[in-house]
Amino acid sequence: MKKIVRERVRLFLEKGITGADLNIAAVGAGLAPYTRYARVELPNGEELAAAAYLDEVQAEVVRVLLGEAVKADKATQFYIMGRGYYGEAWVDFDEVNTLARATGIELDTGAESLVRGRSGLVEKKGSKVRLRDYRERGDDERLGLPSAEKPKAALIDVLHRLLWLAENDNSGISDLLAESMPDKYLLRLSAQTLAGRALAAEPTPGAVRDERTAEQRAIDSLLASWRRVVDEGRWCSALR
Repeated sequence: MKKIVRERVRLFLEKGITGADLNIAAVGAGLAPYTRYARVELPNGEELAAAAYLDEVQAEVVRVLLGEAVKADKATQFYIMGRGYYGEAWVDFDEVNTLARATGIELDTGAESLVRGRSGLVEKKGSKVRLRDYRERGDDERLGLPSAEKPKAALIDVLHRLLWLAENDNSGISDLLAESMPDKYLLRLSAQTLAGRALAAEPTPGAVRDERTAEQRAIDSLLASWRRVVDEGRWCSALR
């Protein structure tokens, strides 16, 4: 299954298939090994249920598409994949919940639900959900900081707070980084992945206008001065 998923993802990307279409196609291809047999068993002899196998296929597609960014925390993985699949659109809850399960995170249940709190990563209205960006979350002073329940903040929380501070109050950047102590390599890798052209809306043929999101443009600005702002902490001269 893993071999098929890797090969198909590579093929689909070469053919220009991205986003949700790529996910559906890759998952469909990954189901092929399971459907060849009347019964598939686990090492202990128990039957491997179709639903459990599907979860494994979806998780493998996520791992392949994320590449090295799979080393990031689960919330950050989910956000990266969600932006790639859905952009800024409102999407059916069940579809996004499938992605959440594939990355091993709870969308709307449990203490770490992504829809909880004023700075929740996901907004839910009825049967629809959408991802919230740095402009909607970044003004929360506790966003990206460790807590008693969560000693290590999600990288996407640190990034969103960092982007907001860079635009609104860059004097707080040093304190944020000192308190959150993020893995700077993975933080930058996550930012670079989110800024990638593959995550932008498909441009109209022949169009030259920038169709990247406000968040992608903000990440571009941050990445341009990353060494001074994040690695060296010289935010003043870098962001003036």
